[in-house]
Amino acid sequence: MRSVLLVLFALAAPPAFACDGDPILSCTARNGTMAIEVCVSGDAFTYAYGPAGRAPDLTLREPMANGTLYPWQGFGRDIAESISFHNGPFRYDVACSLDRLEEDHPTAGGVTFYKNGTKIAVIACDTGRAMLGLFAAQDAMQALGLCWDQGVESWTAACP
Repeated sequence: MRSVLLVLFALAAPPAFACDGDPILSCTARNGTMAIEVCVSGDAFTYAYGPAGRAPDLTLREPMANGTLYPWQGFGRDIAESISFHNGPFRYDVACSLDRLEEDHPTAGGVTFYKNGTKIAVIACDTGRAMLGLFAAQDAMQALGLCWDQGVESWTAACP
């Protein structure tokens, strides 16, 4: 199933920004005026946000070793994951999902913005515009020798 999900990127329009690595999420938001992109880039996740078709206004890098990826737990209707990016008092939680029970497998994504732990905004991907590279983030974490410990809900190097 993983190979089928990664094909979603190959079938969709190219991302708004040039991903420097494996794509996780790429979409337009706010009626096509803004773009969101998240990628695996070396040993980090990268986040870019800005006007569609132009250079991003904001680019963040979050080392994978920080363990801010919350992977799909293997159950439920949606295959979903989220990654948090930190920038001073701000946190950007990027989430993406695929409805595995619908025949056309609709995708969704977006960013929730926090300042000092208080939610200040949510920007959702435009309907039908979220292109996903599901499992790319989890595969990258595992390639670093990390595994998800369900009991404590965090990444660990003490893999079974």
